[in-house]
Amino acid sequence: MDRMEVQEIHFLGEQDGPVERDLKGKIIGSFQPAMEIQTAYLARVSYGNQLHQHVALCLRGNGKRSQAAIREIRNAFRQHFKPTESLDILFLTPQQEGEIALIAKPFYSITEGITPST
Repeated sequence: MDRMEVQEIHFLGEQDGPVERDLKGKIIGSFQPAMEIQTAYLARVSYGNQLHQHVALCLRGNGKRSQAAIREIRNAFRQHFKPTESLDILFLTPQQEGEIALIAKPFYSITEGITPST
């Protein structure tokens, strides 16, 4: 598991479909109380000046991060996609959440009781 600091993130759109909805349900099951996740989005993003798009799980929480929960999220992802595929996990600032909310809806929100659609 690699960790990197990114200065500029461009939120391009929501990543959604039948396979992604199944994955979202499994990701929600990976959330642990220690992470205290408040909202979660699955989105297409690009970094800096790159044209290449990535799929990112974008989370807003209270700042606590559980490496065990992140491993569980990655394992859920690997069960659905080829080993060559990847999933970035981003922890959003309040400003970034405002930006992503313009182009995607959360698939999980603790305050609104949103869970994946079936």
